[in-house]
Amino acid sequence: MTPKPGRAVIAAADLMHKKAGDNPHLWYDPSTMPAVAEALAAAFTKVDPVHADAYAARLRTFIASLAPLNRKIAAIGAKFAGVPVTASEPVFGYMATALHLTMRNQDFQRAIMNDTESSARDVAAFESDLKTHQVRVMLYNKQASNKAVQHLVDLAHASNIPVVGITETALLGVSY
Repeated sequence: MTPKPGRAVIAAADLMHKKAGDNPHLWYDPSTMPAVAEALAAAFTKVDPVHADAYAARLRTFIASLAPLNRKIAAIGAKFAGVPVTASEPVFGYMATALHLTMRNQDFQRAIMNDTESSARDVAAFESDLKTHQVRVMLYNKQASNKAVQHLVDLAHASNIPVVGITETALLGVSY
């Protein structure tokens, strides 16, 4: 991005106090979009104060539109708090935290996210969790898979562990 005097830059990672190397899938954290919306409303108000009331109204409308989602997150979290789950990579990590799920195999997930090889110990632990039903569900990124991940998906199916595909980018026709 070419610097331009007066340009407002809003970085969701900065708003959420994340640094390089942290899980970049911030949209799965329910607190990210309200923070981004508030920053946008403030930035728009700064450059266009005449329409400050309209920006504030749109912000309130957006925040209110999230109420059903937040209620669902709270209900699921209350019902399934502490339930152990696993994932092929940390795409869903922030939401798993919001749902109060216990995420296992995080070292394996980071390796997959960073396109590095998982340790034999991490693979064995993941396989054991599936085979011995130490997790109730396996989440996997439908948009990014490899042989190791597909092996674990197959093992989860063979072990009768439900497998739920998630995405890291919105599918066509779907919005936040």
